[in-house]
Amino acid sequence: MVVPLDAFVPYILTYSKIMNTCDRHSSRDEPFFFRTWENALWVERKGREPSTTPESACSTEPVHRNIMQLIPCRKHSGNTPGCMLQRWPSHHVESHMKHYWKCLGTNTVFENRILALRQDTYHFLPNDIIKDFTVLEFGDWVNIIPITSQGEVVLIRQYRHGIMRDTIEIPGGLLSETDTSPIDAALRELEEETGYSSSDIIHIGTVEPNPAIQNNRCYTYLARNAYRKSSQRLDSTEAIHVDVIKKEEVYGMIRSGQITHGLVIAAFAHLLLHEQSP
Repeated sequence: MVVPLDAFVPYILTYSKIMNTCDRHSSRDEPFFFRTWENALWVERKGREPSTTPESACSTEPVHRNIMQLIPCRKHSGNTPGCMLQRWPSHHVESHMKHYWKCLGTNTVFENRILALRQDTYHFLPNDIIKDFTVLEFGDWVNIIPITSQGEVVLIRQYRHGIMRDTIEIPGGLLSETDTSPIDAALRELEEETGYSSSDIIHIGTVEPNPAIQNNRCYTYLARNAYRKSSQRLDSTEAIHVDVIKKEEVYGMIRSGQITHGLVIAAFAHLLLHEQSP
């Protein structure tokens, strides 16, 4: 049975309305997830030692702590302290499938400044099968859609080594240790990669990029009335070209396959839902 997309829209719009209400009561000086939730959730990113204790193995529950030793961000190298990977409380319903799985142990087999490769061993109880699963641990990401007062979208073009060709994207990147919240990270990336800025930024959606093998989230923001503030402030290994395009043309670029980055397409889907919300 094919379920029409329209059936999900009321639920998505309700979620979007709730998130927008939270954002309207927030500011950059007081990030909304600190104001809305008394305890920010932090998730440990460093690998745990191999464990044979079922109660402690493969723990994915958020931990209430103030400071964590985390994976270094992209602007750091070596043993430089990593970024503070804030995690908002999950809005998901309680898992009904988790009881099929019993975690027997976990181990980090590789780690660098970008990611950690974790191997978890699970017992799948229904079929009595023990199997290893690979998890890629990343820091949380942000991206931001900058729209000028003329209704134009600020896009960026850069070379991506994974697919070995250029991609058309929106500004974004990793949360760093200097960011007090995801919204601060989004503004920083906007100014660094494009030279544009905005004093009117709202959160319009959050996705989990690939929950089958990744543990991170990507927070999407909308920058309204974006304006040119300065020149770009790029990293030493970044080359980014800035394009300003009418918003209507962006959806045509997605339709024609000129924009293929999954997180960018998800961001514009969130924008459509935001624009349709009451």
